[in-house]
Amino acid sequence: MKLSRCLPASAVLVLACLAATQASAQYAAPMRDVENPDRFPYMASGSGSLEPPFVNGFIQFATPAGRRYVLEQVSLQCFTPSATDQITSVTLSVLQNQGNASIGYGAPVLQMTRRGPAPFGGFVWTGHALIKMYADPESLAPDGGQTISLNVFHTESNVNVSCNGLVTGHTVTP
Repeated sequence: MKLSRCLPASAVLVLACLAATQASAQYAAPMRDVENPDRFPYMASGSGSLEPPFVNGFIQFATPAGRRYVLEQVSLQCFTPSATDQITSVTLSVLQNQGNASIGYGAPVLQMTRRGPAPFGGFVWTGHALIKMYADPESLAPDGGQTISLNVFHTESNVNVSCNGLVTGHTVTP
């Protein structure tokens, strides 16, 4: 007796799908990106202050020579003594080597939020973003330079604001 006469049509279809799935599952396992020997975790922290009479300042991060930095997250925490001061925008700037030239790129990446009073006076502002950018070390600096920076803007030019930043991601060999 034929198999199709004993089984309903839906059961034959299920058996055919199972056989096709097993046949297509026979392949070499691809190498996962986290197992890539060329990939190393990267984390850099930096701090800076926005001093009067300026309404912006930079927080720079070291980029040692010989690696390309793939940035995946950026965080910033700022302290201001004024209740009316606002952190209005934060721009991430990176340097990328393209051939014989180095080109700087910037993108506004952080939406800053006032979190409330600081433990020893003043107010805390924080921001965090998931990003995809890369940065190269400075080609003329033997130590790689500081080609990643956060440009922080605030509204009051008569107060001193201090900020701590963190960038994380991984490195690859260019």
